Amino acid sequence: MSAETKLLIVEDDEALLRLVASNARVHGYTPVTATNSHDACAAVETFGVAAALVDLGLGTESGFTVIRHIKERAADVEIVVMSATTSVASAIQSYELAAFAFVPKPFDMDHLFATVARALEHRRMNLDNQRLMWELHVINELGEDLRRSLDPRDLLDRALRRLMSALGARGGSVRLQDPITKLYTDIIETCPAEMDELWSGPNAVIDRPSDRTLATRAPVVLPDLQALLPPDMARSIPVRGVVSVPMLVGDELLGALSIGSSQPDRYDARDEQLLCIIAGQIASAVQNARLHSYARLGKVQWEATFDAISDPIAVFDAQGRILRGNAALAAQLQIPITDMRGRTCDDVGLCGGRFPQCAVGRAVSQHGSRSEVSTADGRIFSVTTFTITDTREGAAVVQVAKNVTEEIVSARRLRQLSEELAAANGRLVATVERLKTTQAQLLQAEKLSAIGQLV
Repeated sequence: MSAETKLLIVEDDEALLRLVASNARVHGYTPVTATNSHDACAAVETFGVAAALVDLGLGTESGFTVIRHIKERAADVEIVVMSATTSVASAIQSYELAAFAFVPKPFDMDHLFATVARALEHRRMNLDNQRLMWELHVINELGEDLRRSLDPRDLLDRALRRLMSALGARGGSVRLQDPITKLYTDIIETCPAEMDELWSGPNAVIDRPSDRTLATRAPVVLPDLQALLPPDMARSIPVRGVVSVPMLVGDELLGALSIGSSQPDRYDARDEQLLCIIAGQIASAVQNARLHSYARLGKVQWEATFDAISDPIAVFDAQGRILRGNAALAAQLQIPITDMRGRTCDDVGLCGGRFPQCAVGRAVSQHGSRSEVSTADGRIFSVTTFTITDTREGAAVVQVAKNVTEEIVSARRLRQLSEELAAANGRLVATVERLKTTQAQLLQAEKLSAIGQLV
């Protein structure tokens, strides 16, 4: 038992008071003595006692009054009642006032201080339970704050302010690694301005606690900054006790979380452990917020790319309803892009039939297709329909329509021109053949004419 554990002894018998106090020292306690209610209350407020030995018979005063006053000022102080009476009523009344034990006089000192030890153990367990409940409350409240926002800066600001309030901090900061530069920068900082002068600039005198945390990936606790500074600087600093912990997600170091109090030795190992848990929560929330931001940016970019495609594209569910269409499809249907969801492939009119006896209906059954479809206004589309798997809404179908009117018309014109050229070429060949025949006939006639003249 530490000698720092203060034991209040309230006894009007001076000799017994000295004896009990002497034995308290032997058992490792620091005794604080009082002979009346006034002195006992003053001792509780001044010394912060952990337990009290209270005699029920204090001359004209009642020990029950002392117990009541002590509990009003410090409910966690454990009371061990000493009494020369063995009255059951006195014992019951003591327990009703939340006394830990009732020890009748005369008592054995070893027995008395064994009871005190049990009382202090009971107090420790109660305080530990209260601490655990408080920590759970802080963690849950912080978790609620973290769930309310997906903006990393707002998220960190909420968390740091909540944490500073819970741990009585004078200042705090959150440093995060920039995903691009890999440098650690202050995202949120609420420290007094004069604190920066201690670890930054040409006149820096100590290392910044969070720098040590980032370098070692381990918590750093500084009980009192004044002990590290020259006397002229130490007197004016607004922050004394400091704790800084790493923000880890698995093995990845995202940054450091630091808080500082105006009181020295304000933070202990339990505060460090709590801060590590909360830092892990915050780091996970920041990671999730970043992933959400990346996913949202990717979605926006994908939608922009999707809408920039000049060919109409539609995504259908297994019932032939449009899940998503691009701007070209909206223009094709002459409706706002926001009005497409819920329309059917029959409204699009590029399936070659009514659902399910159409390209989309066949694609639902895992049969893709490619065809040319002519619309009522004379346009011709090359339509490709194929199946994809949508884990949320079952089988889905994508249909891409490319306007090939100009290509088809041009091909038809070329084919017609080709046919016309072939016909003209045939006529020319026939004409040439006739000319050859005529020429041969003329030559034969000339020969016959020459023979006739000779005869």
